[in-house]
Amino acid sequence: MWVALAPNDEVTMTTAVLENKSIALHRLAGIEPVPLPPSWDGAHVGMRLAEAFAILKWLPAGGDCMCMSLRTCWPPYVYEFEDRVTQQEQVELEGKIEEHPRLRFSAREIANADKALAWPLKYLRDYPELSEAVNAVARAYSLGLDAGAVAKERGGDADDWRQRHDEGCTIIARGLIRDLVRVF
Repeated sequence: MWVALAPNDEVTMTTAVLENKSIALHRLAGIEPVPLPPSWDGAHVGMRLAEAFAILKWLPAGGDCMCMSLRTCWPPYVYEFEDRVTQQEQVELEGKIEEHPRLRFSAREIANADKALAWPLKYLRDYPELSEAVNAVARAYSLGLDAGAVAKERGGDADDWRQRHDEGCTIIARGLIRDLVRVF
């Protein structure tokens, strides 16, 4: 769930990031996102990076709908109405429930996610340890995890990973302000 904040409340990474695995699904839940800050700050950069990883996770990969140079967008088999009815009956008999419904993101959301995923490379070029922490912790946040999961996976202390992530996000925010990037 999104945390509702008063306009003067300070946003920290723990309040700006969703507590569960549905970080990019706020619009489906009908919950309003955190209002946009007047300018970029580290917490908002971190939130946008986590959202970008969540959107990336939900985008289709492979040949099922993305045209490649040597592939076609046509499905390998055209299903008739009777086929779909039979498939639905089979699903009902087996009691299968699709774990992850396919989500549709707007072109703007995908473009913003694409921009956000490039920020660590662009603004943290001279700080590889910060870039690694920003990406690793943002990815963990997008999965509903925290810096502790990153520390378990990559070693080190969770507080150190969180501190490097926050420091990297602050540097990125300064770069976005310097480059006059509009807040989204």
